[in-house]
Amino acid sequence: MVRMLVIIIIFLFIPGCTINNTFLLKNHIQENENALAAYLELLQGKRDAYDLKKNKTFTVEDIYYSIRNNEEYTLYDFTNDGVYELYLKHTFGTDIIMYKNDQLIMVTNISPYGILLNNGAILTRNSGAGHVTYRYYSLDNAGNEINETYFQRLYDETGETYLFAGQEYTKEKWDDLTGKYLSVGSDQIKWYDYNGWIDTLIPAENSQPCETLDIQVVKSMYTEFLQGQRRALYKTQPLGVNNTSIFSNGVTQLFNQFALYDITGDEIPELFIKNTELAYILACKGSELVVWRVIYPGDGDSILSNRAILTIYSPSHSSSHVKYIYSPLNVDGKRLRKLHFSKYDHDKNGEYDMFYFDEYDDDGVMEIVNQEEWENLTKQYLSFEPAPIVWQEYTGWVDALE
Repeated sequence: MVRMLVIIIIFLFIPGCTINNTFLLKNHIQENENALAAYLELLQGKRDAYDLKKNKTFTVEDIYYSIRNNEEYTLYDFTNDGVYELYLKHTFGTDIIMYKNDQLIMVTNISPYGILLNNGAILTRNSGAGHVTYRYYSLDNAGNEINETYFQRLYDETGETYLFAGQEYTKEKWDDLTGKYLSVGSDQIKWYDYNGWIDTLIPAENSQPCETLDIQVVKSMYTEFLQGQRRALYKTQPLGVNNTSIFSNGVTQLFNQFALYDITGDEIPELFIKNTELAYILACKGSELVVWRVIYPGDGDSILSNRAILTIYSPSHSSSHVKYIYSPLNVDGKRLRKLHFSKYDHDKNGEYDMFYFDEYDDDGVMEIVNQEEWENLTKQYLSFEPAPIVWQEYTGWVDALE
């Protein structure tokens, strides 16, 4: 009975539930409970799903073959059938998985340029030489694309042309026709980070790692991990010191440093173990060790003193483009938001002349600002000091942790 009440409460507060609540409670509670259990098993690597278009089964490892910072998931009932879909966002777009007849089915993939909107629709924005093309559509309860609409902005040295459904219009008329599509936001959709393992499908935002454990007990657990006697929950296989390595540029890199640092602010330290490419952050939850977060120093990630990650990198190793991502974390290591800002030097002479700030808006574009505005807006994020983590050499064994 308690479990049923919890499920009911979860469904009533998940955004996107636009169907009648009485109908949901009377007819779809069991179906939703089964769907949630199946989605959780998929994300824990315990269950396969079926790709409808490729006609083959797959695991979560096939989707998230490299657990990176941009991999997230959410639940949303965009189809309004009373059963929630699972949306898995990764480098190559967003996969949509539905629960049908006790099976998990991937029905489609949204391109990396696609945005899930509050009203249950999807908007994609592709830009290239001389055009910006928008595609707006919805899904039915079988995953078929319906209500599809195209509109474009074409431009060259002579000016701009505005097309809606293949018909040319004035800018004023085009703005009027496209307004109802471009004005829909996506702020009601809550994305959750996926680092390879979750205990519950919707993370508990206020849960505290190690909330009932003594600090010495926690350190003993970390020692056991570093001695190879304990593993941490992560991905489809537990993480141990014997498999904490990566294959990079043809060379297997073992982890050679570790540290204790209280990144959650609860006065109980987390265990960091890393090499030059990536780092695992381990925390204690109940009687288990879990991978709290994975970061990538080799790709520009650094941990700040305010429990945030600042990523600074040049896409495609371009010295003329510097991109920043500021990501504050909650106590579970989940990203609260992603703030993007960047600067470009089109002449590649070391003097930046284009500045962008703020998260992508609803049409996928960051705001252009001048240099003074950019420096004022980014100062608060770039002024935080790196976290004072003291690294120690790790050779595969430690006697004890102080």
